[in-house]
Amino acid sequence: MKAAAIVTKDGLKQMLNAADAYKRQHIIGRALCVLFDRQTASEQNANTTDEDNGVGFTGADARGGSLTAKSYRKNKGLVQWQMEQWMRLDSKGYPRLCKYHKQLNTAAVLKAARATLVPVAVPIVTPATAPVGRVQNAYQAAKDGESFDNAEWIRMKNEFAQREAQQEQAAFEFKMRHG
Repeated sequence: MKAAAIVTKDGLKQMLNAADAYKRQHIIGRALCVLFDRQTASEQNANTTDEDNGVGFTGADARGGSLTAKSYRKNKGLVQWQMEQWMRLDSKGYPRLCKYHKQLNTAAVLKAARATLVPVAVPIVTPATAPVGRVQNAYQAAKDGESFDNAEWIRMKNEFAQREAQQEQAAFEFKMRHG
């Protein structure tokens, strides 16, 4: 099932046109920062686009977009000529920034998903609480030729795997919430 679009080309155009100059500079600046963050580290350092992967800025916008994003972060705002550069209309009447609406939508969908994550209380498995001792004992018993309950062995392995999966899920959710 496809998620509903948060940022559309027409919606971004309307938002930019309806905003006053103060709000418009922040819409543009934040959008450029999102695109800049999608560039590779080498592209960010060089203010270029090296890979034609549909992520980050196009080659024509890489230098201007990177420098403007860096300027926005440093100064917490944009000057008039920087806003005009991204508000310049294309042949169809859309501001230049609107060509990135799909990437901005992807970022908005991910941000919304992170905001809706519910914290999960997961017991942390430590060597002291893990069933390793019992598993090792069963393994040693089998190695020594003694009999052991195969069902118990399977149950312990599954229990350990389940705890490990819960820890991984909790770590993933923590990373998504806290970046």
